[in-house]
Amino acid sequence: MISFQRIGSVSNAHVGSDFEKAAQEVFALQNLHLVRGFSLPIGIAEKKKEHRFDLGSASAEVIVECKSHKWTAGGYVPSAKMTVWNEAMYYFAMAPENYRKILFVLRDYSTKRGETLAEYYIRTHDHLVPDEVEIWEYDEDTGEAVIWKKAVNKNPLKEAFQAASRLPEDEQEAVAASLLAEISSEEDWEARFTETQQALSALTREALDEHERGETEDLDPKLP
Repeated sequence: MISFQRIGSVSNAHVGSDFEKAAQEVFALQNLHLVRGFSLPIGIAEKKKEHRFDLGSASAEVIVECKSHKWTAGGYVPSAKMTVWNEAMYYFAMAPENYRKILFVLRDYSTKRGETLAEYYIRTHDHLVPDEVEIWEYDEDTGEAVIWKKAVNKNPLKEAFQAASRLPEDEQEAVAASLLAEISSEEDWEARFTETQQALSALTREALDEHERGETEDLDPKLP
């Protein structure tokens, strides 16, 4: 088996390790302190098996896969590497719903194609990317990362319920009671508002009827 090693690197494993460290630093600036080799049970339905993600945190509920792939030397698509990205999407799809999922990739721009590898992947493989997955592109020259694809199906209410479900039982009951009281208060306000609107409409109709019957008088323009 032939292994293609990146020019100027000690080894592909060394490149991957350095890239994961860079990713850790970027996320630390976002107050996300992730560990390397984060293991999490994933699978379909009840069938689960431990999988090691490149980075992750149980407390922050975040998992990250890091890919430092580049265009080929001739500017062609690294097809085998794109398969690895697709595989990462499969693992993300089987991971727990409450986890934030991020694909952290190296920014590599092709003048021949006029786009980065991340842009190419999103353009051609977006149908394989779960909606909840974010794709971050890291520029090793500036040390900054750009989010090319943000999660699009975040449900704040669902996330709140999931967070509440992890609280102690007595705290869950307190949260539920507070939420139900708020909903009840909102419904009471809407009912009172509707009644007020109906009363105002009735008064308006009554005033118009009186005017049509000639039972009203014009206002004195001299009055303030």
